[in-house]
Amino acid sequence: TLFRSDSGGSMQSSYSENPDKSVVNKMQQKYWKTKQTIIQVTGKKEDEYVVSSDADLDAKLELFHSIQRTGMELLKVIEQYQRRICFLSQEENELGKFLRSQGSKDKTKAGDRK
Repeated sequence: TLFRSDSGGSMQSSYSENPDKSVVNKMQQKYWKTKQTIIQVTGKKEDEYVVSSDADLDAKLELFHSIQRTGMELLKVIEQYQRRICFLSQEENELGKFLRSQGSKDKTKAGDRK
């Protein structure tokens, strides 16, 4: 999670999912991790607002990833269902052709078309 201090001294999220800024995001992530490591090594107390905001973002990200996984699984099931429906339709068509050809060859009253 990435944060920056605004002019009032409070922390704001600067997290961005824009793929065009991936290099900038990576640098910000490395900066943030380094800063947190230095805070922990020096024994300074972490900013409670940053920790709280981190937890909120982590919960939202976890929910997003869960929804994304569920959506992908649903898409796979729908694709499998569609393939099976297509296969069933082809089989039904072949059965119809077979019955039609057998009906035209059948000389009994059951195969008689009038």
